[in-house]
Amino acid sequence: MQRLQAWRGVLTGLFIGWLAGCGGGNSGSAGGGNTPAPVPSKLVGGSIQGNALSVQGTVSTFPGSGPAADGTGTTAHFYHPTGIATDGTNLYVADTYNNSIRRMVVATGMVTTLAGGTAGNAEGMGTAARFNHPSGIISDGTNLYVTDSDNNCIRQIVITTGKVTTLAGGTQGYADGTGSAARFDHPSGITSDGTNLYVADTYNTRIRQIVIASGVVTTLAGSTQGYAEGTGTAAQFYRPTGITLVGTSLYVTDSDINNIRQIVIASGVVTTLANTNNPTGITTDGINLYVTDSNHNGIRQIVIATKTVTPLAGSNIGSYGTANGTGGAAQFNTPSGITTDGTNLYVADSNNNLIRHIVISTATVTTSAGTASSYGTADGTGNAAQFESPNGLTTDGANLYMTDNHRIRQIGIASGSVTTLAGSPTGGYADGTGGAAQFYYPNGITTDGINLFVADSGNHRIRQSRHWRGGSKAPPMAQAVPHSFPIPPVSPRMERIFMWSIEATTAFAKL
Repeated sequence: MQRLQAWRGVLTGLFIGWLAGCGGGNSGSAGGGNTPAPVPSKLVGGSIQGNALSVQGTVSTFPGSGPAADGTGTTAHFYHPTGIATDGTNLYVADTYNNSIRRMVVATGMVTTLAGGTAGNAEGMGTAARFNHPSGIISDGTNLYVTDSDNNCIRQIVITTGKVTTLAGGTQGYADGTGSAARFDHPSGITSDGTNLYVADTYNTRIRQIVIASGVVTTLAGSTQGYAEGTGTAAQFYRPTGITLVGTSLYVTDSDINNIRQIVIASGVVTTLANTNNPTGITTDGINLYVTDSNHNGIRQIVIATKTVTPLAGSNIGSYGTANGTGGAAQFNTPSGITTDGTNLYVADSNNNLIRHIVISTATVTTSAGTASSYGTADGTGNAAQFESPNGLTTDGANLYMTDNHRIRQIGIASGSVTTLAGSPTGGYADGTGGAAQFYYPNGITTDGINLFVADSGNHRIRQSRHWRGGSKAPPMAQAVPHSFPIPPVSPRMERIFMWSIEATTAFAKL
C-alpha cells in the first residue's frame, strides 16, 4: 500500500487544478427523469459536490501504455508519463521515457506527439526536436515550458507549430545567467505567474526564477543542501521537487524531509508551512488544509492564511489504534485518503480497514463503516462491512466513494450502507459493468458532480467514458489557466490514470 501513497496527493492536485472553475453555489439534489434539472454545485475538498451520483458502474478505457503510439483511446501508448498541464481544451503530457511531449484532445481522446520522440538534445520542429527525460510541464495557452531534466535545461514549445527552443540552461551545474549561460542540475517541477517561470532545481537544492521574455535566470531561494528557513540564499532545501503558485507565494515539496515550504516571491523569505511524516491525503475547505500524517497516525489542520499547523485528531506522535474519541484521544493506523463536505472530514483509515468521520468544529472522531482490524470484502451497513486497506476517498455530499484494494466502494453518509460499485477482489484489467470490470490497485479518486475519476495505478492506461447526463456533450472544462503537476519518477506500474465515469440513464460507449 505504501508504494502507492506518493501518487495520492499528486493526482488529487491534478483534478483540483483541472476542475477549478466548474460549478458554484450551494449543494442540492438531482431532479427526476432522464434529464435532471440543473443542480447547484460547489468545489469542496478537491471534488464537485451538490449532485448525488446515481451509479451504474460501467468502466471504459482512455489512452493506454507502452512505447509511443499516437491514436485514440487504447491505440495510444505512453511510457512513464510524469508532468501534465492543460489549457482547458487539451492535455499536454511529458511522456518521460518516450522522450516526447504528447497532446490529448480532452473531448475526443485523440493523442498526438507534439514534439520529440527520440532521446537526445536538439531544438527543432515537432518530432525533429530531442528531449532527455522531460518531467515538469506548464502551459500559458500559447507556449509550453518543459523541464528537460537529463538535459538540464528549460525548453519552450510553441503550441501551434511545435517549434522547440531552449529558453535557459543546457549544461549540468549551477550558475545564474541568461539563456545557455545559466546552469541547472536535473530540474523537475515548474510553475508560472505569466511573466516568470519558477523551477525546482532539484539536485542544486534551489528554486530558480526565469524571466520568460529575456531568459534571465536568477536564484530566488536556496543554497547548499540542508534545512534552514531564511531569506533568499540564506534558506536551505534538501530536495525540492514539486512547485506551485498561489497568489504571491510559491509552495514547494521538499520531499526527502517531508516538508511543505512557502516562498514569498517579492521578498524571497522561506518558511516551513508544514512538517509531517509521510503526508499522504490532503483536502481543503477553502480556509484550512487537512492532511493525513500517515506515519504519525494523525490528522493535521493547517490554517492557510497564517500557516499555523495544529493536530486535529489522532496521536500525531506515531502510536496507533482504533479508538474513537475527541482530538488526541482518537486513534488511527496509517490514515491515507481524506475528503470534506465543509463541515466534516472523512478519512480512509487504511491499516485499520475503517472509514472514519471527524466533525471539524469539535474534532470528534467516530467510525462510519468497517470492522476494526478485520480484512475482507463484505458489503453491509456500519461495522458489518469490511474493507481491504481503503486508500483514495471523495464525496458528492451524499455518498463517499473510495478505492479499496482492487475495487471501488460507495458509502451512504446518512445510512452507513456500503456497496461495491465496480471491480472484484482479484486485480486485473477489464472494462465492463460492476464486478465484470477489473482494476489493479486503484488509488486516487475524485468527482466533478457527474462522474467519478479514478487513478488505477497498476494498469498504465487512461480510461474515460464519453456519455454524460442529458446527452453526449462533456461538461465544461476549467478556464484556460496554467496548471502544472510534476510527478517524481516511479516504477512503470504506477503510470496509469483511469478516468471512470458513472451514469444512471445513459449507456456508455467505449472510446
